[in-house]
Amino acid sequence: MFFHVAKKKGFFQSEGLDVDLIVARPNISIAGMAGKNIDYGTVLGSLLRAALGGLPVRLVMISMDRPSQSLVARPDIKTIDDLRGKTVGVSGIGGMADVITRMMLERAGLAPGRDVQIAPLGPMAARINALQNGVVAAAPVTPPMTYQLEKNGYKILLNASDLVVVPYYGLGTSVDKMHERPGQVKALIRAFLQAGRFIRNEKSQMISILMDSGQMERGIAEKSYQALRSSISLTGEPSGEGMQFWLDVAKKERGMKEDIPMSQVADFTILRTARKELGIR
Repeated sequence: MFFHVAKKKGFFQSEGLDVDLIVARPNISIAGMAGKNIDYGTVLGSLLRAALGGLPVRLVMISMDRPSQSLVARPDIKTIDDLRGKTVGVSGIGGMADVITRMMLERAGLAPGRDVQIAPLGPMAARINALQNGVVAAAPVTPPMTYQLEKNGYKILLNASDLVVVPYYGLGTSVDKMHERPGQVKALIRAFLQAGRFIRNEKSQMISILMDSGQMERGIAEKSYQALRSSISLTGEPSGEGMQFWLDVAKKERGMKEDIPMSQVADFTILRTARKELGIR
């Protein structure tokens, strides 16, 4: 949505940028950035893992500082406790949707792997299909499909945004790009910051944009907007606690004992300059 708004409202153009969007799998996006075939990417979780693995990529800003996903269940599942002994579908084990889904279940008193089985199913379309066909009892879903499913009788059990504030989407690039083209990096960050401010402040226009771009009815667009607005980062920079959440996840995944320095995965120097120029504190 950030890209769509920045393009539609002319924020890229005002920064002197001609930006094309390429939809690619996270591993392809990361490899493209490291190999200088792709300039920027928005795959936060995969980017952090790549940086920890030694690839010369860094997170340069976040666009959403809390997850927008919800745990949506079949109509026959009325409460979170009804998930005991059942299966929840996620994208892939260790992926962002998986990590946040496990966190939601744990905070609701269910132990993943013991009380609830976790099944890797791939992208959201596959998870929704499994949910609709009774293959899984629940799955993490993001707007607008969250509210479309709710309208069709499915149950929203938990909203991740109510439970945790952690970076969810961000902008990353290669270390070389930051050194060789800092002006371009700053221009893109400025465009994204302005898009975020527009999303937060222009409710009526945003609902119209959502209705047009997503071909959704007004009621679902209004709910989707509220979920989106509540997730937007005001500054583009995550809290130390929020970043530490993902660093701790990565540390556990890799079996590391030593702490991971923030500088190994992120660099917000250019962001802070861009924010200062735009008067964003």
